[in-house]
Amino acid sequence: MTDIRRRKKSLPVVFAFTAAGPDDRTRMRELYAKPTDLTAEEEDYVRAVLDACHADEFAQERAESHRRLAMAAITAAAGGDAEVESNPYLLGLRDLADFATGRAR
Repeated sequence: MTDIRRRKKSLPVVFAFTAAGPDDRTRMRELYAKPTDLTAEEEDYVRAVLDACHADEFAQERAESHRRLAMAAITAAAGGDAEVESNPYLLGLRDLADFATGRAR
């Protein structure tokens, strides 16, 4: 069962609550206020709204922004890129940040 069907308020969904058109926002609020899981048709509707307002792209951009900030902080704390590259623990943090944001190395 998907997060949408269970009405999980993930970042793309929260973004859609503000970025979608007024009719879609109203319908999304109605669907997410339901006490039961969404039907397959309702789930398809939510997916279409998310696609229309590019919610997944917004979430990916935010994740990438936070990854860049984290890596800048790690690099500054380590004393530079060379220190990060020579430290297996910091490389592990970099790999974890890359994995969490879907970046491939």
